[in-house]
Amino acid sequence: MSNIGTIIDIGSSKVVCLVFNGTKSGAEIRGVGVCEYSGYRFKRFTDVGDLEHAVAIAINAAEQESHLSIRSMTVSVPGEFINAKAVRSSYEIKGGKISDADANEFIRRTQEVKGGGDFKTLIYSEPYEFFADGEKHIDVPVGVAARRLEANIANIFVSEYFEKIVVDVLGKMDIKVDGFISSTLAEALFLMDEHVRANGGVIVDIGHKNTEIGYIIDNALIESTVIEVGGMHFASDLAVGLNIPIETAENLKRRNVYSLDCRDSVELMVDKNGENIEVEQAAIQYIIEERTEELLRLIRHTISDMGIPLRIPIYFTGGGLLRMQGSHDVLRRAFKDRAVVSMPRMPRLNAPNYASVLSVMDFMLFEEDDARGSYGEYKDEGLLDKLKKLIGR
Repeated sequence: MSNIGTIIDIGSSKVVCLVFNGTKSGAEIRGVGVCEYSGYRFKRFTDVGDLEHAVAIAINAAEQESHLSIRSMTVSVPGEFINAKAVRSSYEIKGGKISDADANEFIRRTQEVKGGGDFKTLIYSEPYEFFADGEKHIDVPVGVAARRLEANIANIFVSEYFEKIVVDVLGKMDIKVDGFISSTLAEALFLMDEHVRANGGVIVDIGHKNTEIGYIIDNALIESTVIEVGGMHFASDLAVGLNIPIETAENLKRRNVYSLDCRDSVELMVDKNGENIEVEQAAIQYIIEERTEELLRLIRHTISDMGIPLRIPIYFTGGGLLRMQGSHDVLRRAFKDRAVVSMPRMPRLNAPNYASVLSVMDFMLFEEDDARGSYGEYKDEGLLDKLKKLIGR
């Protein structure tokens, strides 16, 4: 991998361009560009022209700070535009014992899987359980006597709609796409310790317009889904309930402190008609807490519907909820010991709403070299050697 890495992270409300320099100890952020835009909902961009503008602004800002001209970059794919699916693959062993050649050929064939519908391009494929004649193995069972080698494979496909639009937008700026990385997978690898992932973990990214949920075992994203509710719905509820402009509502949301005793407090503000009004702080808090309960209920039911065991820890990130004071305690009360709200401290962009772009940077630095390239393809080293390295990390 080149010492210089570039990422475009397309979130539900903002675009982030990150330029970093890979070092032996980690990364040095060389340049950052951030631009808000109209985002996406229900797997479609609200305004592609607005996306183009935001991408250009973010890239230009990152170029100016880094003093570099960007000609290629890796794209961070949000959960809205991926399809994560686990399948069982099998391979007949002809020599009576599983050899390195058998394992290499088996893994190579798993890379040839095709997606369906709008999700055709495979960007990541990871075996997470192996079976030799039905007997389970954590590692690749080379040397084991067997007639059949099987594995559970977690595949991630990118939306053709998303891929085409992003490639076209960057192409207009003479920028080539190096590859695509799932931000859901990258966040899980970034935030969860490998010992946690060995037994399974859930990543929940509460963003501005939606909430993305992924179930991971080891380095494999088993399943992902999206709840079309996020931080903007708190502000929307306040705007409608109090008859105030959405900008005022957003400021109220960000200043909210959960569990604060505010029975005698009053907020002075201007309503949509330009009239000065007084609003009890308790009313503001009630609206926010009702939306919070609704979102947490949806998260709880979605995780249950995914069939995820009750003991599995849930890691929360994203700026849709976590930027409100007291939200960490709210999550821990709602999910008890399962809730984990933790993010490694970073010298820059040290906020939960930047977790996705930082996690993709971490993936490019430490995960890709051990596993696959951005399109899920192994590099020059032998397939089996790559897999052994990854499992042994």
